[in-house]
Amino acid sequence: MAQGSNPQKYYQIALDECKDIMNNPGEHSLNPSYEAVFRALHTNTQDATNEVIFAVGAFGGNARTDSKIAYYIGLKHDDNSNWKGGGGINALPVYFYEFSKYDLRRDMNVGVFKVNNSNQAELVASNGFTDSKYRKSWTSITGPSQNLAVDWPLLRFSDVLLMFAEADNELHGGPSADAINAVMAVRQRAYAGNLGQVGTIPTGKAAFFDYIVKERQLEFGGEGLRKYDLIRWNLLETKINETRAKLTQFMNGTGAYANVPEYIFYKKPTYVPTKTAQQNVLDIDFYTTAGVAKADIFYSPNQSVATPSGYTKVNWRLAMTQPYISGDPIKSYAYYFQPNRKELLPLALDVVNSNYNLTQDYGY
Repeated sequence: MAQGSNPQKYYQIALDECKDIMNNPGEHSLNPSYEAVFRALHTNTQDATNEVIFAVGAFGGNARTDSKIAYYIGLKHDDNSNWKGGGGINALPVYFYEFSKYDLRRDMNVGVFKVNNSNQAELVASNGFTDSKYRKSWTSITGPSQNLAVDWPLLRFSDVLLMFAEADNELHGGPSADAINAVMAVRQRAYAGNLGQVGTIPTGKAAFFDYIVKERQLEFGGEGLRKYDLIRWNLLETKINETRAKLTQFMNGTGAYANVPEYIFYKKPTYVPTKTAQQNVLDIDFYTTAGVAKADIFYSPNQSVATPSGYTKVNWRLAMTQPYISGDPIKSYAYYFQPNRKELLPLALDVVNSNYNLTQDYGY
């Protein structure tokens, strides 16, 4: 959590290694489609541009060599749907709102619906969002199997681009044109079809660093990187506190969440796994009032209380309660986090038991 005496040395190593990969695009490059990267992981194939540089392979259809990714984590599929699995990890509702409505990563990283027992896309309350970039319905496996052969990505080319940009900024007191272009490539992929909404990337050192912090949050949702990014930046406690404040604002409908609806009315469509993640959401028949586009339903305050005929009502902002935010050891966000202690993990019990010279560290 604290930098050593020569951080520039290690930033230089990172920059050089990233630059070497970037200089050989025939080996690895950015896949034009964010979704295609993760679809490929579900079929034991490499994505078209080899964006995934290093992954944990899963194969064989058994617990020894295979993966429960998309069975435990990922989009929720009810037990009596064509696909049973997912829904084991929740996504924070305020994470959904970190994305703009134009960002294609939003509906990949956050599942606002589940697949119900009738194979329909059923909108869930905001306290029931899940990770969404892994889906059993994207595999060829149906029925009760838990071994899904979905690979776990550890390093992607977009990570290389953002690490290069971060290191460049630290070494030069601000981002070079190459660093800005690296970030822009990641942004433009996320906003394909809406490049006019990409926005401007800052050029000052502090502002560019903050931009990288946010961009890595958006790019790597559900990939297990965020906590360790925040630890190495010594921002874990800061961001946990910020998130609690955002959850409180979300509950109260204040600040950035003033226009988030309290509830949403909708009709359930048939879930079609061959459609894109974005289209799966747009297929839902949302009830909207005059002047509100379907794509704006998540960003428009309610104007009607009575449930329209044929529609189902689901709590949106109203689903957020105080126990979700703090005070409840079962439900609350980051309840057991303790700064300057829980950034590190305890030694595993079997490791301590196998070596009498070891003692448990870090106050555990």
